[in-house]
Amino acid sequence: MFTSVSHVATDKAERFMTQLCKHFAHKIPASSENGSGRIQFEAGTCLLEAGPEFLTLRVEAESEDQRAIVEDVVKSHLERFMWKEPAEITWNKA
Repeated sequence: MFTSVSHVATDKAERFMTQLCKHFAHKIPASSENGSGRIQFEAGTCLLEAGPEFLTLRVEAESEDQRAIVEDVVKSHLERFMWKEPAEITWNKA
């Protein structure tokens, strides 16, 4: 399993997590509740945890290429949703 993690600084973590999950839920399995979320892409999974100061994103995939695909999709969507408060989204291999 290939895994990466990003801790995105924001005081609106729950809002952005919910927005991401609702957005993707129109096309793929995605859900959020009680500060946690899950988005199941064809290439892998993104697990989300909303905290008071960070939104933690964890990507899991079967290959490095698939992990990179999920990272790029999640990052590009989150950047669009956070346009009013741009944040650094950096992936670290776990």
